[in-house]
Amino acid sequence: MKRFKEKKGTKNEEEESKNTTTTTTFERCSDEPSGSEKEENMIDPIEVIRKSLEAYEKLTCDKKSDPREWTVLSTICRVDSKGNVDVVALATGTKAIGKGKLRDDGCLLRDTHAEVLARRAFRCYLVNRLREYMLSPMKANDAFRSGTGDRFTGRAIPRGDVRYAMYVSQAPCGDACIVPSGSSLVGESWCLHTGARPVAGDGKLDGLNQECRTGILRTKPGRGDRTRSISCSDKLLRWSVLGLQGALLSTMMNPVYISAIVLPSHAVNESAVKRALVSRVFDFSTRKDCQDYNLKSPEICIVSSKEYRFEKSPFSIRRDDRVSCDKSFIWSRDVGSEVILAKSGLRAGTTKKDGRAKIIPLKCRSFHCSSSHFHRFAEILSSDVRNQNNIKVRECLKLLKSSTYRSFKDSAVEYQNMKRKFRKKVFPAWEVRATPSFRINEKG
Repeated sequence: MKRFKEKKGTKNEEEESKNTTTTTTFERCSDEPSGSEKEENMIDPIEVIRKSLEAYEKLTCDKKSDPREWTVLSTICRVDSKGNVDVVALATGTKAIGKGKLRDDGCLLRDTHAEVLARRAFRCYLVNRLREYMLSPMKANDAFRSGTGDRFTGRAIPRGDVRYAMYVSQAPCGDACIVPSGSSLVGESWCLHTGARPVAGDGKLDGLNQECRTGILRTKPGRGDRTRSISCSDKLLRWSVLGLQGALLSTMMNPVYISAIVLPSHAVNESAVKRALVSRVFDFSTRKDCQDYNLKSPEICIVSSKEYRFEKSPFSIRRDDRVSCDKSFIWSRDVGSEVILAKSGLRAGTTKKDGRAKIIPLKCRSFHCSSSHFHRFAEILSSDVRNQNNIKVRECLKLLKSSTYRSFKDSAVEYQNMKRKFRKKVFPAWEVRATPSFRINEKG
């Protein structure tokens, strides 16, 4: 574990350093660059936070929010070989939809926690980069190498000189919020609730102190109606094995991983975050099963800075009547932003009548829901006849004509095999939920 401190030179240097000291804890990925490449591709956590907060300020729709409301902010930033940081996905949110309100048509965003929505926005970014790659495969773009792709699978290969960092304004719900006995959050008396509860059937439960037990699978929320949404701590752990792209995009590209997770020190407990996001999978091995999927634990960057704090964090809103925001915001560099009603998982402005309709109108669906994601992916595959010279594209197009969303995701064999192995070895209690089974022509 490596630490470093960064001090700003001022007249009152000793006092200033207390307020601007940056302490970052790194847990290195197994395949990180070395030598000069390593120095050029280092991620600056302060720059990640600064760029993330600047991007949030541009979401003018959030300026009218209730001053009592708090939320969580999460971003995904692209970091190039020279260390330049560019925010490509951003979201806020703290809610998840209960089991009784779910649908099987892929039109709802069932989990509107910031980290989950940021990942959805990032998938939109990847889809657009994949379109660019397929139109000009011999030309490198922001995300993929130039060339004909993986020589064995034909899938697009992510650039090796680009890394992705995720910023979260407080500890992800679930295991990362469970503070070890006798410790507390630095400089704060307000304690985080776990935001998630244990899953019944987890073999690690013994019936005693279940709420504070570490290392177990949890679902959202911590209180209220139980959902099928797994805690963000558990999802981040899964992404360290499977990548951010998901099963659908895995049919056309190799996995993309988070290289670093940046968190503010005043809103997390360092040992809890490291345990939840890194240590729980130390003994999980993938190399013998698949050459494309490997355990790549992110660097955990804990930053202490009073200058860069998220203004809508519960740590920033000092009032007894504060409440969590019932809306979520999601932004992708390619499609802009939209407001989501967390209770329904649909766009703001959706009426109760539209929300209860047998077929949800297109205007009510998020651009990032499963239905929209599937249709956008299909459009890319069939948009240009030149793409059909690619054997992998031809296979996918043939499958699309007769497949449902569920069966197409199942066709990502290597991804699904690794997913099953992860569940079996790390979270055996993780319930295999039914994936929406709509077809590509069911637009409504």
